[in-house]
Amino acid sequence: PEIQDENFDLFLRSELGSREVKKEGEEPPHIKSMKEFELIDFEPNSDSGNLRWYTKGVIMKNLIKQYLEDSLIEFGAILVDTPIMYTVKNDKLTAQTARFPARTYWVESGRNRFLLRFAGDFLQFDMFSEMNLRLEYFPLRVYEWEQYDFRREQEGELTGLRRLRGFIMPDFHTLCKDLPSSVDEFKKQYDLDKSLMEDLGIKSFIIFRTTDDFFKENKEWIKELVKKENQPALLELWEDRYYYFVLKFERTVLSAQNKSATLATIQIDVESSLEYIEQDGKKRQKYNISYEDKDGTIKHPIILHNSPAGGLERIIWGLLETAEREIDKVVPGFKTWLSPIQVRILTISEDQNSYAEAILEELNEKGFRT
Repeated sequence: PEIQDENFDLFLRSELGSREVKKEGEEPPHIKSMKEFELIDFEPNSDSGNLRWYTKGVIMKNLIKQYLEDSLIEFGAILVDTPIMYTVKNDKLTAQTARFPARTYWVESGRNRFLLRFAGDFLQFDMFSEMNLRLEYFPLRVYEWEQYDFRREQEGELTGLRRLRGFIMPDFHTLCKDLPSSVDEFKKQYDLDKSLMEDLGIKSFIIFRTTDDFFKENKEWIKELVKKENQPALLELWEDRYYYFVLKFERTVLSAQNKSATLATIQIDVESSLEYIEQDGKKRQKYNISYEDKDGTIKHPIILHNSPAGGLERIIWGLLETAEREIDKVVPGFKTWLSPIQVRILTISEDQNSYAEAILEELNEKGFRT
């Protein structure tokens, strides 16, 4: 049947591999905006895909950081911070690295070699495996503002703020005692991410990716979540699970050039906490995160991966691209709480300067960026 929603149709075309995305060599509009408004720029003295942040961009970065952190603490998360590199001598870490389709940076220190992280999972999960977990701790919600993650993307894959080699990732993991409780937690975090995206001022499309079996057993509540959005959704079904999750949910944004990219995402991970998995007849080591149940048996929790609102640079990408996309309908700009400059005072002549400066001082003292 013909799809009536033009934007949803364009979103589907992008997700399903349409190459009619942009003219050859056409620069994404957000690149001009991020430079023109003195937010962010490319750093020519670093590796490609690493950025310099100007004052207004740093203000926005700090505002988003504080907003997300406050929201996650209110939601019940505890905060952690882990290093940006990890050793290649730990089999648990390198075994998981092999399961991720990301290219890594190597660092040498003396005779030791390290990998620059491309997510916070590695050292966070190793930390979980060393914890004395108790049943009453669950759901255990852990949040980390990863100031830097690194992915050695190929030159042609780098596209402004959409895909980078060095980026900032707000990362949220939750340990749940079993699959049913992980579903309950998923629903709560679904609503959390929805409110975060709305507060940031980002309109998103939604995707559910899951196995046939999981969907058959859970389709009613998945359909209820879609109904609450009051918009169509994309559902992708697999015959078998081929990755560490049984369900992956994504909130994606459509750029001014009709190219989609994921911001917030939640995944139900049924694999990482195990002692090992069997793959192609071989045992692959996992993290062995465990707890003792009431009956004395040792069990492995389910892990929710959640990138609330998405990576920082991609959040700003979404805001700038959406503003450009809707420029004929909506006056472009950020929400007031997020705007680097909230108030401007304009004088008619120099006679009003001293009075304007008094207003300026009073507003700034009250906390308005003026």
